[in-house]
Amino acid sequence: MHTLLALLFALFLAPTAPRDDFALREAWIGKLHVGPFEAVMQFRVEADAAGATRAFFDSLSEQRTDFVAQWRIEGEQLCFDVEEVGAHYRGTLDATRAHAEGTFEQGGRELPLALDRSAKVYEPVYKWETRAQRPKAPFPYASEEVRFRNERDGLELAGTLTLPAGEGRHPAVVLISGSGQQDRDETLMEHKPFLVIADYLGRHGIAVLRYDDRGSFASGGDFGPATTADFAHDASAAVDFLQRDARIDPARIALCGHSEGGLVAPLVAVERTDLAGIVLLAGPGISCADIVREQSVSIPRSEGAGPAELQLQQAVLGAVVEAVQGARDGSDLTAAIQSAVAEAVAKLPEAERALASESAEAFRGQLTGFTTPWFRYFVKHDPLAVLRRVHCPVLALAGSKDVQVYPPARNLAGIASALAEGGNSDHETRELPGLNHMFQRCSRGSISEILALPETFDPAALEVLEHWLSGHLRAPAR
Repeated sequence: MHTLLALLFALFLAPTAPRDDFALREAWIGKLHVGPFEAVMQFRVEADAAGATRAFFDSLSEQRTDFVAQWRIEGEQLCFDVEEVGAHYRGTLDATRAHAEGTFEQGGRELPLALDRSAKVYEPVYKWETRAQRPKAPFPYASEEVRFRNERDGLELAGTLTLPAGEGRHPAVVLISGSGQQDRDETLMEHKPFLVIADYLGRHGIAVLRYDDRGSFASGGDFGPATTADFAHDASAAVDFLQRDARIDPARIALCGHSEGGLVAPLVAVERTDLAGIVLLAGPGISCADIVREQSVSIPRSEGAGPAELQLQQAVLGAVVEAVQGARDGSDLTAAIQSAVAEAVAKLPEAERALASESAEAFRGQLTGFTTPWFRYFVKHDPLAVLRRVHCPVLALAGSKDVQVYPPARNLAGIASALAEGGNSDHETRELPGLNHMFQRCSRGSISEILALPETFDPAALEVLEHWLSGHLRAPAR
């Protein structure tokens, strides 16, 4: 479960490629702080030989670049507008006119952002191209760009299908990403875990279908109003697509969901009886409301937050959860959340109340995220009730240092208990020591260290995943 605050800078449309007859004139670069995240934002101004200019926006930490922007300087105001993703920047230039202090606004959320002018574009220290686990040719499998329809919701999804070498019908896995708008590789902080998984499974004889989330990148539909239940429709459509492919064995298809994908896979499994199994990578095994409550402390604590901040985070997000759970359909959820949070903060000691006052503006920027259909559904969702109805084979894996679906041992125990209560005897849960939410070997498990970690997906975890899938997708004896 990527932290909910990550949604604050999610981008919504595929970028437009720039033309080659323009050259960089200047870049405006800054770091946007969203909870434990530090996102590098860049606005590029380019000019051609005739002096005509154009601008682009890059969210570099998210690897989403080349969004067309409009820019202008009006007196002391530096302005950028990125209509493709609904983002706007307004900053006040200092005397040097090379530094601006201002606000980045997107989706009704406003966050402070300082920008510095540079003659060069930002050069990241860590790049996917240099990662040790980046798949390298020659590949013993074929890779195809595919499109398939979710007829139930009337949208088309785009993805990549990797097919092992050899004749005959292959076993296959559908990869389901975590929360927030994800591409088919589940790209995060210069890592592409789904690409690494697809490569590993392809080398072991298993086909893999991975796809862009609805309304994201090359996929159609609208991401904004979608809930976890809607994403289950997309995953089920992916299974239908594979079953129609003559190169895939329709009786040997499994789902593998990471984080929120670990909520999606069981929803699909209770609706259909033709799955060979599901894998939950860091999937929740406690109520989603409890996930938010636990995250409110585990994530900032991993980033070094002190006692006052932890107590404030716990009180605020606890109040948000209670307000959303108790809200009636059609009621003013924003007002209910504001009232619940104000009441919770008023009960805190003086130090925590002072800290709340300092962060009040940032909280107001987050309110929109707490009132979305996705968050309403998520907070009220009980994964255990669904798991009790899952009767296909299940593998659940979690890293011992996961701070996002926390605590990992409790979540795994909840998954095992719910499956057993439902009469499912073919299930396995494993806690993998030293791994974080992304299944990287890590120090603290914090989100901020993901970028610097050399590993994209632990090789031992890949081996466990492949071994279980190969065993459960084995061709029947003839």
